[in-house]
Amino acid sequence: MSGAELAPVIALRAPVAGEDALLRLRRVVDLPGLIKAGYDPGEQLFRPAPEHSVFGYRLCPVAGCAAAIESSPTLCNACQLRFARFAGTVEEFVAIPRVFTHDGRAEQLLCMVCRTPGHERPAVRRNGLCESCDQARKAAGQTAEGYAADALPRLSFGRCLRCERWAARRRSRLCQSCHARWREQGSSDLAEFAASRLWGAREASREVDLSALPERARLEILYGVQELWLDGDYAWVGTRRLQCLVDAIVHTGAGSLLEELALRRDWSRNLHRQLSGPVERLLADPECELSLDVWRMGLLRPDGGRKVIDYRVITQPWLRGLVKQWNRERLVSHSFHTLRASVQFAAPLSAVLALRVDRGEDPSALGRQDVVDFLTDLFAREQVGEISHARRGACISWLRTLLREAHVRGLCRAPGPAAGLSDQFAFCVADSPRVAARDPEGEPERALPQVVIDQLLSAEAIALLLETAGEALACAVELQMRTGRRPQEITHAPLQCLDHEERVREDGKLEHLAVFVYRPEKRPKTRKELPIFAEERRLIKRMQAAARERFPDADPTRLPLLPRQYANRSGRKPLAPPMLAVTVRKWMSALVELIGPDGEPFDRTKVFPYAFRHSYAQRLADEGASESELMDLMDHDSFETTRGYFRIRAERRRRAAELGAKALFDNEGRRLMRGLEQLAEAERKRMALGSLAVPYGACVEPANVASMGGACKFMHKCLGCKHFRTDLSHLPALETYERQLLAARERLLAESAAGELEHWARAAALPSQEEIERVRHLIGRIRETLGELPEAERAELQELLSAERTNRSAIIERLPARHELNVLNVGATFDGVAP
Repeated sequence: MSGAELAPVIALRAPVAGEDALLRLRRVVDLPGLIKAGYDPGEQLFRPAPEHSVFGYRLCPVAGCAAAIESSPTLCNACQLRFARFAGTVEEFVAIPRVFTHDGRAEQLLCMVCRTPGHERPAVRRNGLCESCDQARKAAGQTAEGYAADALPRLSFGRCLRCERWAARRRSRLCQSCHARWREQGSSDLAEFAASRLWGAREASREVDLSALPERARLEILYGVQELWLDGDYAWVGTRRLQCLVDAIVHTGAGSLLEELALRRDWSRNLHRQLSGPVERLLADPECELSLDVWRMGLLRPDGGRKVIDYRVITQPWLRGLVKQWNRERLVSHSFHTLRASVQFAAPLSAVLALRVDRGEDPSALGRQDVVDFLTDLFAREQVGEISHARRGACISWLRTLLREAHVRGLCRAPGPAAGLSDQFAFCVADSPRVAARDPEGEPERALPQVVIDQLLSAEAIALLLETAGEALACAVELQMRTGRRPQEITHAPLQCLDHEERVREDGKLEHLAVFVYRPEKRPKTRKELPIFAEERRLIKRMQAAARERFPDADPTRLPLLPRQYANRSGRKPLAPPMLAVTVRKWMSALVELIGPDGEPFDRTKVFPYAFRHSYAQRLADEGASESELMDLMDHDSFETTRGYFRIRAERRRRAAELGAKALFDNEGRRLMRGLEQLAEAERKRMALGSLAVPYGACVEPANVASMGGACKFMHKCLGCKHFRTDLSHLPALETYERQLLAARERLLAESAAGELEHWARAAALPSQEEIERVRHLIGRIRETLGELPEAERAELQELLSAERTNRSAIIERLPARHELNVLNVGATFDGVAP
């Protein structure tokens, strides 16, 4: 791999030759920016101002208290604990002055018994008693209040030798917290411990003292503050927690954040990991990291985080070298999951080769038989269900590509990692298993019944969803249920995702309809529009207002519709798509009941985000959407993919096609045969094979049928072609097409009168009167033939066609305007049924 190929990676953190860690930290720390944020280099104190945009805070409203409010919305942490034991209101509590001891630390809660002058002992138990009183209470078998009513106070131990609070221990003469810290340090010399400096006692918890840290640790913390909070999107944790981490570093004597620290609390470990991450990335050497067998992706890519790729599962050095070389060249351009998949594909081959006498470590000794052994092992694992058929094919295909590239690029010759590997150790195309034909009808159905969807969209269920997940996630789940989009297309939708399109009404007038603008997950560089209704528009409007209210100063073109709740100061981070699945699971657990179509309890495990997408496709299919419409609305490139999202539930449509095929017409409306139902079954199949579904009927031109519609010589002008056939079942489609032609004619004539179209363009675009008359003639002939059917069949067919008209109107409302007027077939209801 050339240096130019690795340049995007090395450019992230390339170390300067001869520069040690301390010099590099001095070079990258933005001291002016930190000073502006509140850092004092002279005293080495970090004092953020209350009005700072990142480190700002509010002061506690309690009289005499100047502490910063961190977690509680109204009080500082200490006052919040005191208020929990207060019997009055917040207003009464705020008016009571807070008392501090002379060292600046918060006051102690004294024992209910030992609190008179000369008897001050701190309450170390939750019941408000000191340790001695609590032991006496237990021996007497009394409650705390009962014991305090008659007990006599004990003499005080005086002030703590270290912090001047009231001492809680007779032997050590230390307060409870200092005694615990002294015991943690192994009960060292008491005089030396008492003389040690107090940490974490900064006045009002509004500053961080970095003066006792070594220079490298201090610069690392400043760099972490700079990367996480000044330049990053992390939420500020407050000075108190940062000071606690500084104290831990001082007490352990660590000289760097990269050293192991014994931290007891989860939040302190998380804070240490967050701060050490940018420092580790800064000081890491990418070339050194790439030479290791475990890649820490956070040191190699900005988006690596805490992910790792472990190559140790590949035991052969030559195979491990090939896979590492493969991933090294794709480190920047491919996703982490693709890089990790290469290790997962090579691991089964490594396991089979390890069974050889030489453990497969000599590449020159490998041949075709080893490949056959591996293929046999994969097949056996598939048979017992360890891997899927698709996984087996993907593994063989990837290994074939890996070995082919290794031979082509000379990696199998010295000094390559696989020097000596024989040409016989290779996979051929025939080794890959045949792709199993997909049978959507045999797959489990994922679409939810409409009765279940109706229950989930009810006001009670949506209210429970709001209570369970919050407004943003509830909106995302409801929007996916209504639109059928993929989870990422919902969560990553831009703030300005609401637009309007023009549609021609049946009376020829223009109307503006709302559309949801998004980027398909499979083609993120394209822009798609999905027509939506009033409920979807209301949801989007509500979330747009919430996002703008939350981030009023942010650029609206860079804001998502659903910003992440935490660690998102700029507002540019959207919700994570997996959160939708988590939200739906919690929602299903909270629902009281969910009833299926037959009144039975519905299995809630079948409700997940992608089930909403399957339900959307099934609803469209039931309403009579054609293949092209379903593919476009589902953002698929192949109808084979779309078929996996719905099941054929078209008994009504098939019955209408059977009744409609009793009369067949050509393009001029002449009836070609009667009594089609009397034809032999073989003749029916021959006619089906000799025709091709086209808009509003079928084509019987042999060359066009043989080419599946690709050899039409007449530019698909079906209604004027002698090879066109239609029947009774296409009546709703022809009626819709007639209305579209009339509306388009009125619109184009109006635009031409305004001078917007030249004469030749208007003549080409304007529907001809002959075409309109031909459609009307076909409609008239079909209606006339309907009257000749027996009464029972005519009534049944009329009912089916009426339902089909309703379904078509629902489909057209969901389609973008570009589907109108023969751009795609919006009128053909039974295009898949040859007459």
